[in-house]
Amino acid sequence: MRKTKRMFPNFQYRECDAFAKYLERQAAKGWHFKEWRFGLVFEKGEPGNVTYSVEIFPKGSEMDMKPGELTQEYAEYCAAAGWKLLDSHGKVCIFKREWEEAVPIVEPEERLENISKAEKERWRGSSLVAIGLTLLYLFEFWKFNFEHWIFDNTILALILIMLLLAASSICEAVYLARWKRKQKRRLSSGGIVTYGKSRWFGRAGKFLFFVALIFVSLNKGVQQQDVYVILGAVIMFGGLGIVSVIISLWRPLEVVNETFQLLTMFGLASIFVILLTAGIFDREIETEPKDIPLLQADYLEMQGEPEIFFEEIKSVFGDAYHGDITYRNVAGSVENALVYEVYHSPYQWVIDKLWKQIYRYRGPQIDCKELWNAKEAYQTGADGVYWYYVQYPKDVVMIHVEMNHELDKEDIAVMREQLELP
Repeated sequence: MRKTKRMFPNFQYRECDAFAKYLERQAAKGWHFKEWRFGLVFEKGEPGNVTYSVEIFPKGSEMDMKPGELTQEYAEYCAAAGWKLLDSHGKVCIFKREWEEAVPIVEPEERLENISKAEKERWRGSSLVAIGLTLLYLFEFWKFNFEHWIFDNTILALILIMLLLAASSICEAVYLARWKRKQKRRLSSGGIVTYGKSRWFGRAGKFLFFVALIFVSLNKGVQQQDVYVILGAVIMFGGLGIVSVIISLWRPLEVVNETFQLLTMFGLASIFVILLTAGIFDREIETEPKDIPLLQADYLEMQGEPEIFFEEIKSVFGDAYHGDITYRNVAGSVENALVYEVYHSPYQWVIDKLWKQIYRYRGPQIDCKELWNAKEAYQTGADGVYWYYVQYPKDVVMIHVEMNHELDKEDIAVMREQLELP
């Protein structure tokens, strides 16, 4: 028969009484709390009625994985009142009542303030980062990467998840503020405040985030360049998991813990960036022109084999594809280049935003909407390097050519047909 067991219950600061009741139920079954080391460690013993108290020590550090100097001083004060400190983890201290006549460790008002302050610090430490990252990604999405992210279901799903988590964090802040006011009113009217299990749904958000992240990743499909990103993510999250286990078993105090975490985070982040960079630059160049909607050979006589890159992305808002076809001479210099980006969406607001994002005033320009039979079309450039920006009711097109003449009416007609433009 085993003599110890580990349990991994999840309690918030405001659930400290529920935590104590959980420990008392375990003691009644013969499992007595021993220490905090990779979960709660219980020792097998005689079943009995043991009274525990779980208190929040406001001067404790979240980075202390065992009782620090201040916590030990606090423990001596509590011992004089009949409570023995069994162990602590961060701000949470677990006491066992030694005397029947032991008085409560802190007054109800002070206890409420300790718990409220700890909840506020916990929320600020996690939620402000989540909300800040959400705002940052929304800003980047709307201002810089709209034309790419709006056609990527994975990115859209992740942004939606981040928005839901940010909204959950804001709701939790409101909930905590109302919860504190309610408890203060109860105390002021002579009532008793107990800190039982909360029904707040916010803690399920993190679990849902990881479930959704895995689901989205599996449904995206893996491309060659994604392997580096996936490998980097596995190393990152796997490394964080290993570090958490090491810290939980090792139980360092604040300074050592912070230093260790910073060094490991720097190392893991460096590995992730290296693999992410490798994924960005390890894009295979297509060597076959099949399935490429538009090549120079469709409207010009070309010699030699081109370098071709083509990719297509689709989302609930439409689809987009990017083509990059280059012919080089014997010396390796560019002889003829064609780059095009075509965006299609049935939503007018998407088209309008894409047009603002793709087309910007770039110096002298020529209005060529009649040649393209488009809502708007402009040509810029000169001396063999030209850009064309074209807007249709449901399409936005950018075409860049390097050749010895501008596109003429026949060239444009072929392009419109090959790209399936109106």
